[in-house]
Amino acid sequence: MPLTPQEMRALYPIARRYAYLDHAAIAPLATPVRATIEVFLGRSTEEPFDLAHWERFRSQVRARVAELLSVGPESIAWWPRVSTGKPVTTSSA
Repeated sequence: MPLTPQEMRALYPIARRYAYLDHAAIAPLATPVRATIEVFLGRSTEEPFDLAHWERFRSQVRARVAELLSVGPESIAWWPRVSTGKPVTTSSA
């Protein structure tokens, strides 16, 4: 079920004090994003890099994005940044 505007706004603590007008460069973090970054940083400081884990995670994210867009996972491509204009390719696409 989609979030209401109020629920979405509640994910951004900065919105309690500021009106944010998107400019597509730097954005405030939502609380779930911050929590995910903190998990990543904890793993990065405590555990060795596990490529297999990140490839599985990447596949899961691809499947979720595809589901949200009602397309097949093969339709989702990873770009390092928009300005490169070409997808990132891996053996486990």
